[in-house]
This record gives sequence, C-alpha cells and structure tokens, in this order.
Amino acid sequence: MDVTTTDDDLTLEDTDRVSGRAALVGNVKAALAVSGAVRSTLGPRGMDKMLIDDDGKIMITNDGATVLEAAKVEHPTAQLVIETSKNQDKLARDGTTTTIIILAELLRNALELTRSGLHPTTIIQGYQKSLEICRKELPSLAKPIASASDMNKIIGTSIGKKINSSMLDLVSKLAIEGSESIGAGHADDERMLVNRISIEEGAVGIPNLFPVS
Repeated sequence: MDVTTTDDDLTLEDTDRVSGRAALVGNVKAALAVSGAVRSTLGPRGMDKMLIDDDGKIMITNDGATVLEAAKVEHPTAQLVIETSKNQDKLARDGTTTTIIILAELLRNALELTRSGLHPTTIIQGYQKSLEICRKELPSLAKPIASASDMNKIIGTSIGKKINSSMLDLVSKLAIEGSESIGAGHADDERMLVNRISIEEGAVGIPNLFPVS
C-alpha cells in the first residue's frame, strides 16, 4: 500500500463522486423522478398503476405509498424523498403522494433560484419563512364540518380508491359512527370494542362500537 493512501481512500475507490452543480441537478432530477412515478395517482380521480414484482405477482393500486414501497430505488436523494413520505404516512396515514409532489416542486423551484444566482442557504431561509406564514394562514382557511354529509364526502375522498366501491358507504358510515361515539376531549388511550364483525361471501356485516365501561 502506498503510504499516502488511507483506509478511506480504499473504501471509496469504487465510488462515483459527484459534487457542485452536477450533484445539485442530479438530486433534483431524482426527486422529480419519484414525483413523476406517483403524480398520476393523486386525488379521488387518480389513475391506477399496475405493479409486477420479481415473481410475476400483479397488483393494481393508486395508493402512492404502495407504489413507492414496491419501487427499487438506489439514488440516495430518491430514497430520502421516499423516507419523507413514509414519515408522513406514520404521522397522518395519508398525504404521502402530496408530500412527494410538493417536495419535488420545492426542489425544482430551488434549482431555478440557484440558476438566478441565489445561494442555497438563502433559499432555505426563504422556505422557512414561507412555512411560518403558511402555519399562520392555514387556520383561517379551515372550514368546519357542518354535517354528516360533509364528513361522508371527506371520508369518501380519502378512502374511495383504497377499498371496493360497494363497501364505501358502509365504511364511511362506520367511520362517522366511530368518531361520534368517541367524542371530543376523551383520553387518547380510551379503549373501544368492535362487536359482531362478520365477513360472509365477501360482504362485511355491520359492527357495533361501544366504549369499555
């Protein structure tokens, strides 16, 4: 071994090193590629995708989290974007596709700003200020849920593509009844029992929800 060669040099000798402008552009392109893979699945009118694994098993879904989970991504930035969406899923159980699309567009805009001469640190500071403004303004844009019909529409939008359409009304009804039975101000750890759930010939029976006394 050459006395000037370090262990780190040997470890990284087969590693491609990219820095500067090329690294920035490559990272943004990777994020946009992930966004492009799930963009068409967004919303209640999102399109389904056919996924085929190594064993030839076919899955039809328009759930962004499911699509990304099946993806074999090697680019570090793309992996980071996917991990961000997974964190969103853990926090809210929804919004994974929206998170990726917004993140990718922020990076796309940041790249354009760097081409205009702005330093990345300045762009980050601008985004942080924008976040503060959004947090202040969003509550004023919120609309109260005035009726069960409103709630039913919200639930339908959220889960409409995740379950069979024949079960949508039933599941929406159960979700509303469950939330009403819990009520506001109860402890997070309050236990609930689900009684009499039956699955016969593909049909889900109507269960009863009641708090543990």
